[in-house]
Amino acid sequence: MSRQHDGRVSRFVTIGLWLLLSGCAGSPDRHAAVRAANEDGDPSFVESTARAAEAERPMDGVLWKLERGLALRRLGRLRESIRALEEAEGALRAEEDRPDFSAVGAVSALLINDLASPYAVKPVERIFASSYQALNRLESGDQAGARVSLNRLRFIQETFGDPEIYLPPVKNPEADRLLRAPETAEGLGRIDAQLEPILKDGAFDDALAHWIQGMFFFRLGSDTADREKGRKALAAAVRLSPACEAMRLDLSDAEAGRDAGRVVYFMAESGLCPQWYEERVDIPVFIVSRDIPLVSVALPAMRPVGQVFLPEVTVDGRPLKLVQASSTEGLIASHFARSMPAVRTRALLSAASKAAASYVLNRASRVSADRSDAGTAEIAWAVATRLGTTLYGYSSTQADLRNWSGLPARTALARTDAPPGALVSVKGMSGPALRLPPGKVLLVSISRQSENTPVLVRCTTLSP
Repeated sequence: MSRQHDGRVSRFVTIGLWLLLSGCAGSPDRHAAVRAANEDGDPSFVESTARAAEAERPMDGVLWKLERGLALRRLGRLRESIRALEEAEGALRAEEDRPDFSAVGAVSALLINDLASPYAVKPVERIFASSYQALNRLESGDQAGARVSLNRLRFIQETFGDPEIYLPPVKNPEADRLLRAPETAEGLGRIDAQLEPILKDGAFDDALAHWIQGMFFFRLGSDTADREKGRKALAAAVRLSPACEAMRLDLSDAEAGRDAGRVVYFMAESGLCPQWYEERVDIPVFIVSRDIPLVSVALPAMRPVGQVFLPEVTVDGRPLKLVQASSTEGLIASHFARSMPAVRTRALLSAASKAAASYVLNRASRVSADRSDAGTAEIAWAVATRLGTTLYGYSSTQADLRNWSGLPARTALARTDAPPGALVSVKGMSGPALRLPPGKVLLVSISRQSENTPVLVRCTTLSP
């Protein structure tokens, strides 16, 4: 009876594993295609691919809405971008409106997320979703809507722009032992080495998001309360990015309460956020036995794209000095580094569970096959079980690399009082130079993913 029972267990497990493996193999994955299109500076392809991916995998719908929203913004299709980002933020607001919602809980869910679960939006992505939505509404002339978006942005920054939302992992003796083991430490060291150069501009909050709020409430506000709110936001922006001259000048105006007259802002996004990749780390075998397959963990890692450049802009033939205001890649890296201890601990414990399960199944099938009266069927199932557990252990050990790949690496700002009719030229832009229109407050948006991709330039009058 025991022998028959062992055989049935092996058969059912092996069949189940193969069904699971075949199901995983058939899943469409468009993340690489979207990342490549972002690298090539092709927002039209990003938009269409993200739309198709959203229909194919609704559980990741919020991520594809974010990708679409930013691609549509770069194409200048602001109304459509607003709708896409509003759908994404609607899903996030529904989560935040739950009575038991907490930022710590939301981030904890993110840390235990895997490819079989719906996409959990990262804190950095929440900040930029609200920032781009506020800019969209400002540029489309909807100041009332922009005010609503900026109030949400402030809530998001206060809630998620804080390193304390990342709880340290629960202490586990086995996980601690494995983290210290030389085999594990070598692999983890590779991840840390790639991350280190991106962390040099690291922060947990974004200066550009504060500047957007400060610029709106100070330049476009309706009363003294708005202007004071703007001053505080500009002060926060300068604390995070003290080298940015445009932010310092705005803060100086706000503190003096003076009207700067005509102001033309230049906001230039360049490069792409870090590239995520999988790092497989071998770990010491938990039980020394021939019934244990190869044990490894697959961890998310990131590397910088490696391009550091600022667009070359001239106004009436004179160079305009753009200064870095925000490092998106540093923000992403800071949050990533803070989350990694919990991610690593969970991955190690998961590998331990799979190794223990594989040991039990493989040993049961081997004992059955080693009996003196074992037949061909028992031997075949023992081999199949070992193969199945090994393949399952390898294929199910996958890092969750889903992320909003279209975010820029950094954003620079400049401001000038160039008069109406001044010609703006950006190296690499297609078509003639841009002629500045009349207006009290103008915003020139520039986007370029690499020095070899097209430059997208748009000018909007924020205040006539």
